[in-house]
Amino acid sequence: MSAIVADSTTVIKAEEIVNSVIATEDFNYTVAIETETPLVVTETSNGIVISDASPGIIVAGGAQGIQGIPGNSIDSVQVVAGSVLGSGRAVNGQSLYPNLTNEFELVLGITKTSALAGEVVEVQTSGFYTEPGWSFTLGPVYVGLNGVLTQVAPTSGLLVIIGYAVTANKLFIDKQPAIFLG
Repeated sequence: MSAIVADSTTVIKAEEIVNSVIATEDFNYTVAIETETPLVVTETSNGIVISDASPGIIVAGGAQGIQGIPGNSIDSVQVVAGSVLGSGRAVNGQSLYPNLTNEFELVLGITKTSALAGEVVEVQTSGFYTEPGWSFTLGPVYVGLNGVLTQVAPTSGLLVIIGYAVTANKLFIDKQPAIFLG
């Protein structure tokens, strides 16, 4: 480990500068440090302080790098339809309309298209979903019979909030845990 401080001919070993001030406002230093361990450089009113980077310290900063390759959407998944499915309806993990009498039923999301049994269908699991035929009022949206979305809360079986209407035909999918009403 060594450091070179260019202010003429000054050479300082890195172990001599760790946890100490290496420059003050009176001097204009350029520092090149070679070290096996990460260091943290902090500017203070007294100058520059270099210290060991202990585990748990995250050092970040600088300009943003180049844009990476876009990843897959996490708002929707493609599944094989377990039966004939209509567009804009809630489905479970087996790509069927949810059984609202089963207290262990899980809702996967809302179908983006219609599909016949055995066909691939895209199911939106989160985010905003727009369906021109809806006419909701602002507020919670529930899963009804045969996966139909409704704003009438059930009185028995499962109460499942799939999201919240933000306009008459736009829903923010925000699935809540099912409540078994009996």
